[in-house]
Amino acid sequence: MNISREPVRQVTIFTPEGATQTTLSRVEAYTWNHPDGQEITWNITRARDLIGNRPPDFPVVLANMRELLANNPNAPEFNREYAMTTDLTKPLFVVLMFEGQTAHLVLIDGWHRVMKAVATNTAQLPVCVLRPNEDMACRCRFEPALNAMVPLHP
Repeated sequence: MNISREPVRQVTIFTPEGATQTTLSRVEAYTWNHPDGQEITWNITRARDLIGNRPPDFPVVLANMRELLANNPNAPEFNREYAMTTDLTKPLFVVLMFEGQTAHLVLIDGWHRVMKAVATNTAQLPVCVLRPNEDMACRCRFEPALNAMVPLHP
């Protein structure tokens, strides 16, 4: 697992609709290693745009957040100082992944909010589940030659 926070610079984003968008803001991506060895990357900036102000799907409770941090060998290295500045009203983003016949929710955005919630004993956090079409629209790879996040499923 890897969290990529591209430095602030001009980045071109190729959208699934075929348009390109050039931005000076940071593009955030999250890479997860599936147990079968497949590496999957999501463009978190695009996920935020797609979800917009949609209401959360459900809350996650403090005990589950503690378990995420304590038992997940893929948990990223946290910047505690940054975590304590995060907005706990913003929902966590998760996607549904399968390992054989077993479904798992994978946290793709909100690790620092989880850390803050655990540190401050926050009872629960809101969660948005990316729908299958949103999940696919956000899967990407970074193309260094283009300095761009390129979608896998146009």
